Amino acid sequence: FETYAAQNFKLHRRGLLRTAPTTLTRATSWKPKSIKTSLLLRVPASLIPSSLHTFKCLLGYAAGGDSLLDTDMDQTPQQYLTSLLSKVIYAPVILKEELYCQIMKQIKNNGSEESVCKLWQLMVIVLACFVPPTVDLRIVVEEYCQRPFQKLKGQTQKTE
Repeated sequence: FETYAAQNFKLHRRGLLRTAPTTLTRATSWKPKSIKTSLLLRVPASLIPSSLHTFKCLLGYAAGGDSLLDTDMDQTPQQYLTSLLSKVIYAPVILKEELYCQIMKQIKNNGSEESVCKLWQLMVIVLACFVPPTVDLRIVVEEYCQRPFQKLKGQTQKTE
């Protein structure tokens, strides 16, 4: 995921106080608040609002509809999920790629076991709706989904 992100994420974001590029670790790790722009470089300006909306829905779903979230929406987890899927299901390919990257970002270094569980559920739902649209991303998602099982396999071998 990190290699894909290094090649495809917006690491050189401009901001009022930001002069140095965002670190790869920061760009690929859980964030408790809404993002300000899309993760992927290739997202056209016309789709950035949709990208931000999917991230807010992802946050809302993963947090169980918590109204303390940094979103302008107050919905149940199911409503967040419905809103997210309805926005992405018929969207251009790049928005589907963006969603996969957002899910992987929010899983990585997330301190909430409940949130991580919901994000993995979301990953399964999204995989059931549409496969990652590009070959490169398919490989990344497949490897990402195998990581927890590889760690678990390594732990069980140590205890035997």
